[in-house]
Amino acid sequence: MRRAILSFAFLIIVAIILSPGIKADEGFRLEPVEGARSYIYQVSAKKWTGGVRYRISGFLVHPLPVHDLNLSNTPTGRIAISEDSCHSTPAGGGDIRTSCEFGEVDILGALSDAGISNLAWGDPFYVSPIFEMSDRNGSFVGSGTDIISYNDFIRAPIDAYGFPWSAKTQQDVKSFYNHHTNFVMSGELHVVTVEEGEYWHPETSMGNELKPTYEVLPPPGSSGRTAAGKWKPGHSTTVNLDREIDVSGRKFEIVSSYVMDTMGRFNRYGTVTSGSGVYSRPLNVWAGDTYLVAEYREIFDDDDSNAPAPLPSPNPTPTPNAGSGGPQAPSVAESIVSSPATMDPTLTGVIGADSRGSERFNVAQGIPTGETLYTNVRGKDYLYEYKFDRMTGKAVWQVDVSKTYTLSWVTSEVVGWEPCTPTELG
Repeated sequence: MRRAILSFAFLIIVAIILSPGIKADEGFRLEPVEGARSYIYQVSAKKWTGGVRYRISGFLVHPLPVHDLNLSNTPTGRIAISEDSCHSTPAGGGDIRTSCEFGEVDILGALSDAGISNLAWGDPFYVSPIFEMSDRNGSFVGSGTDIISYNDFIRAPIDAYGFPWSAKTQQDVKSFYNHHTNFVMSGELHVVTVEEGEYWHPETSMGNELKPTYEVLPPPGSSGRTAAGKWKPGHSTTVNLDREIDVSGRKFEIVSSYVMDTMGRFNRYGTVTSGSGVYSRPLNVWAGDTYLVAEYREIFDDDDSNAPAPLPSPNPTPTPNAGSGGPQAPSVAESIVSSPATMDPTLTGVIGADSRGSERFNVAQGIPTGETLYTNVRGKDYLYEYKFDRMTGKAVWQVDVSKTYTLSWVTSEVVGWEPCTPTELG
């Protein structure tokens, strides 16, 4: 049986090793590959000739643009770059281009970590780089520090070596952040039949289905179909499951159905156990693989010797009287109260001249006309107070119970007798 884990890929093409002097007109370019099976990220940079340099060590995906370019305070998902999956080629004009390929799980996992797991076809999301800076000799060995926010990138060479990036580099790198793209990754819908109580998982349970193969359902119409004939993520459909099936002469009836998908990391959800929704099943198809799993229970005839024994009645005969008694009022055994410090917001704030860390004037002495400022306010994420009481008590019921016993015993009885006739002795 073929494995049902698709191998979609995003083809990320970036200039991994960059030197000051990136071509600003190139910037970040993002293009879907034909068939919507992958993406291409592309940026051009001049070949490194010496000195301190920087490189892209990964990417962050995020749901909305970050206007202050500070990605440390926004939900993100990380896509790491592995040297084993990358290769560099000359791009002409002294440029170097490095291509890196990422698997479906890496891309969809990053979107899930960013809180945007259920993206529909055409929905927007944003991509920003993770930078890394070399030592004075251009070596990245032992550097290991991710530079996520733009201000941190600007400060990195100043803090480490006492000099800044060139003004052109500082301006050009801004174009790397908040790269807008649309989600055009396709999916597949599978229907799987399993026996009731059988744990099933697409990565470990292939071959344990009731039927020897599982179905791959095509999109029903053009509105939910990509150019490659796959499902557009977010498309709604209804799957009509068989209410009864026959497997090698054994009859089964459907008792429940549930959904698992790549975006949800194959956690079970949407279980239905009663009503027509069990077999007439509405669902949404997402990127990657969506599995509709139907559970079936075997049907036995009345005279079938293989049928399981019936369960004992939950209602005994005779039924005991309700009796008397009940729980006593509980009492407080222990109380836990929050500290007053949990209601202290601990607020701090600052107003200063742009750019942060290299302010050109003291705002407390005056603000020149036309200058820009930055503000920053910090406080606790939330305030709370609580009191928990641990309650203890005891419940006693008196129940009258009666039971009828059937007794049997053995007795003895004299059936008859004969008189003793004396005999003369002589």
